[in-house]
Amino acid sequence: MNLTFNTIDVESAHPTPGTVCQIGVVHVVDGEIADRWETLVNPEYAFYSRNVDVHGIEPASVDGSPTILALEPKLRMRLDRGEALISHGSFDRTSMDAAFRRYRLAPLQVRWLDSTVIARRAWPRLQGHRLDQLASYLGFRFGHHNALEDAVAAARVFLAACRDAALDVDGWLEAVGRPGSATPEPNRDGAHFGRGIAFCGSLTDPQRELALYAAQAGFVTKATVTRQVDVLVVGRVIAGRRPSKQLRAETLMEQGHAIEIWSETRFFAMVGDRPQR
Repeated sequence: MNLTFNTIDVESAHPTPGTVCQIGVVHVVDGEIADRWETLVNPEYAFYSRNVDVHGIEPASVDGSPTILALEPKLRMRLDRGEALISHGSFDRTSMDAAFRRYRLAPLQVRWLDSTVIARRAWPRLQGHRLDQLASYLGFRFGHHNALEDAVAAARVFLAACRDAALDVDGWLEAVGRPGSATPEPNRDGAHFGRGIAFCGSLTDPQRELALYAAQAGFVTKATVTRQVDVLVVGRVIAGRRPSKQLRAETLMEQGHAIEIWSETRFFAMVGDRPQR
């Protein structure tokens, strides 16, 4: 069985995507934790009080800490090895992708897996699949909202799921789809948690990436416009023809459904600063 992989967890200074202030990475070889690594990160961004309340990392904590730009070689050495990279939820992937974009860096060349999705497949009868809930179910303790502790917990959850479902890394990649194919898990602490969002038109960013930013803000991305969609983001209209999704949204609005139509610029204004190119 292939049980060699990495797990990652990040803490962020601000709700804006890419403001990473701590990273924890765990390397697992043949089902055993072989290496643990953590670092504080200078996000070069203001800290938001609610984030500080969650993880306890303050501006003074990161004084003298390296930026993502300075950490890039070390991160690539640890992660760009062709192995799966597992995070519990989409937040960590979204944050790392956005942080690399802020410094105009190429994304990490990894095969992402979401252990939240895996846990739901492995233990569908559980009432909740948060990291702390799974730790309680599996009988171990950890210091939540510390990046390294969370990365270790994610590794233990994934190994337990492999055991109980009789699947290895390759089996889970096949079972839950290749990276980027599934709808990202919405952030329950996001300002828009519980709202549906859809995208149409000629968009500047790929819809897969927009869905990741939407998930960090709490949105669930929908493929079609139905009454479960609260926001439709419309890109540039080509040849003056409104996209079919926009026409469908306008019909629902006429029928009394309170759907909002946003530009791509407004979307980034609502979910956080637009990542720099």
